Amino acid sequence: METKPRHRKSLFWPLLLIALGVALFVNNTHLAGDTFWETLLRLWPLLLIVGGLDSIFRREGFVGPVLFIGLGVVILMGNFGRPVVENWGALLRLWPVLLIAWGLDLLVGQRSFWSLIAGLGLGVALLAGVLWLTASSTTIGASSLKGETIEQTLNGATSAEVTLNIPTGLLEVRDGANSGQLVSGSARIAKSETLAQEYTVTGKRGKYSLGSQGFFYTTPFYWGEVAAGWQLQLNSQLPLELTSKMAVGEQRLWLTRLNLQTLEAQTVIGRTIVALPQKTIALINLSTVIGEVVVYVPSGANVQIETDTALTVVRVAPGFQRQGNFISTSPGVSAAHYIRVENVIGVIRVLPMP
Repeated sequence: METKPRHRKSLFWPLLLIALGVALFVNNTHLAGDTFWETLLRLWPLLLIVGGLDSIFRREGFVGPVLFIGLGVVILMGNFGRPVVENWGALLRLWPVLLIAWGLDLLVGQRSFWSLIAGLGLGVALLAGVLWLTASSTTIGASSLKGETIEQTLNGATSAEVTLNIPTGLLEVRDGANSGQLVSGSARIAKSETLAQEYTVTGKRGKYSLGSQGFFYTTPFYWGEVAAGWQLQLNSQLPLELTSKMAVGEQRLWLTRLNLQTLEAQTVIGRTIVALPQKTIALINLSTVIGEVVVYVPSGANVQIETDTALTVVRVAPGFQRQGNFISTSPGVSAAHYIRVENVIGVIRVLPMP
C-alpha cells in the first residue's frame, strides 16, 4: 500500500506571531531602550529569510528559497550600514530572476537527495549571478547617481507655498537661500530620473513644487553615500507653507530659522525629524505609517502635541508633560505650536533642541 508523503506544516506564521508577541510585550513593559523600534524596523528582511527557510523545511523547492534567503541577508546588511549592493536600481530590474527560480524548482523538483543538492546548488549559483550582474555597471545601465542643481528666484513673490514630492532617499531642508531666491540646493538622483519643477506667482504669492520623474530606488532604513539625496535651502524672510511627501527614506526638516506658517510632512516608511521654528507660530501635521518621528522643541516655546498611534512607542524627554494623547511644555509662553503626529507602527520622540 503506497503512503502519501506527510505534508509539513508552515513555520512562518507561528514564528511571525511569536516575534510579534515578543515585540509587543517588550513595548508594553518598557524593557527595551530608545533604539528598540528603530532596530526592529531595520530587521524586516528577516521575513524573506524566514520565508525561505520555511519553504525549504516544507520541501516546496530549493532554488527560490535560497534566492530569497540570500537577498534577505543582502538587504539586512544594507539596513545596518554595511551594503553589499550599491546598485539597487539594477537589482530591482532583475526581478524576472524570480520566475527563473520558480521554473527551476518545478523542473528539479524533490525526487531524490541529488535533486536536493542540485536545487541548492542552482539557488546559490543564481544568487551569485544576480549579485555579479548588479555589480557590473557595463551589463545593466543607469548604475549610478547624478547631481542636479536646484535654484528658483522669487520673481516678485512676498509669500510662498512650497510642495516637495520626494519618492525616496534622504531629504534635508533648512534656511540659507539668499534674499532673491525662494529655494536653492542640490539633488543626487538616479540617472534614470529627471527633476520635475514648477513655479508660478499670483498676486505676489509664489507656488513652487519639486520632485522627480522616472525610475527610483532605495534600500529602506539605510541612507549612506550610495543613497539618493536632496539638500535644500529655503528663504527665511518669507512666510512659508511647506508640504513634504516621501515614500521611503528620511526627512530632516531643520525649520528653526524659517518663517513657517504651516507644515505637512508625510513619510510612508522611514524617519521624519523636525526641528521646530523658534519664533513663528506654526500649525504642523506629521504622518508616518512605519518608522520614527522625532520632534525637537526650541527652548522657551510653548508646544502642544497630539499623538494618534497604534503599535507605537512614545518617548518624552524630562520637562514635557504628557496626559493621554497630548504632550505639552509648561504654560506661560504666549506663542504656541500645535502639532499632530500620526504614527501607525514605530516610535515618536519629543526632545529639547540640542
